Amino acid sequence: MIYNEARNRATQKYHKEHLEQVNIKVQRGKKEEYKQIAEEQGCSLTALISYMVENTDLFLPFIIGADQCQELKRITEQNGTTIKDLLDKAVNNYIDKHKGSE
Repeated sequence: MIYNEARNRATQKYHKEHLEQVNIKVQRGKKEEYKQIAEEQGCSLTALISYMVENTDLFLPFIIGADQCQELKRITEQNGTTIKDLLDKAVNNYIDKHKGSE
């Protein structure tokens, strides 16, 4: 694909209208490790992270262990919510609690 100003403007317009940027910080050296994992999966680092966030329930047993995951599922079923909603709430509570402490 040949670069030209019109294509660049169209791309920038699409990004502005349809995408948002999220920045994360990781320990030094982890970025390359994560990029290598993404490459092994045939995708970009952004695609890998997005997939993992959107499919948290698939990865949760590997993160917190199967027993804790079963307990978390039981709690969410009792409350009529999802694991993703519960994690979103926990992250937002953490952010609210730590605002201004940076």
